[in-house]
Amino acid sequence: MIASGDEDVVTSSRARVIRDQTGAACVAWEGSGAARAALFNGLGSLEIRAVTDAADKDAPQKFDENLPIAMANLANLLRSWLDRQLSSPHGNPLTRSPRTA
Repeated sequence: MIASGDEDVVTSSRARVIRDQTGAACVAWEGSGAARAALFNGLGSLEIRAVTDAADKDAPQKFDENLPIAMANLANLLRSWLDRQLSSPHGNPLTRSPRTA
């Protein structure tokens, strides 16, 4: 689970409080706005995260250092998922109608 809200968490103590309150494995702030906009418009949403830092005082430096690694991992995950979907007997998930998806 990802805890998402309107706060950029950059201290270990705040991350711990959020983890204790929610049981979340990580925190993020960007996705909450998109999820609220989707909900407001009657749409579903899915947030896929690539973790870049430990939400602590070193977050800005670690973010820059880990972003290429995190994005490569995310791309590999999505590529693997898409490859499995395209080889599925149910057909291409990008061209199926919503009723059969």
